[in-house]
Amino acid sequence: MLSIATVNVNGIRAAFRKGMGEWLAERAPDVVLMQETRAPEDIVASFFPEEAGWHLAVHPCEIKGRAGVAIASRLPVMASRVGLIQGDGSDEPPVDTGRWIEADLALGGGQAVTVVSTYFHSGTNTPEMQHTMDAKYAHLAKADARLVELVGRDHPVIV
Repeated sequence: MLSIATVNVNGIRAAFRKGMGEWLAERAPDVVLMQETRAPEDIVASFFPEEAGWHLAVHPCEIKGRAGVAIASRLPVMASRVGLIQGDGSDEPPVDTGRWIEADLALGGGQAVTVVSTYFHSGTNTPEMQHTMDAKYAHLAKADARLVELVGRDHPVIV
């Protein structure tokens, strides 16, 4: 049986100060999907060291102190992909970085599972902040398109 936990850590450093390490030790999930890590890859890796058996995929936000998603796995990560491309094929705008990461994990016996950790930002629906809602809806459209692609995989996908 595969055990997966997903958690909005609201800052990984704060989460570990508040007991996330103890919670992980008690629950012992095989995979941890994290949102709002708000830290660069080296900081996230310090909480999930390779020598302790963790495999890590991290996508920090380009804007310091915002968003950030990560996958920590006891199973080997065969491949990982970060971000969602624009409809025109261009890179994500900085505000959308650190909001989508997927990893193909090896289950053994040639089997695999793809897991996705994603964070959808809130938008403010007021006239002066309409641009935040427009950005949110644009990101959701890209996520919808990617989910359609993932449905066609030849192995399970967990979002």
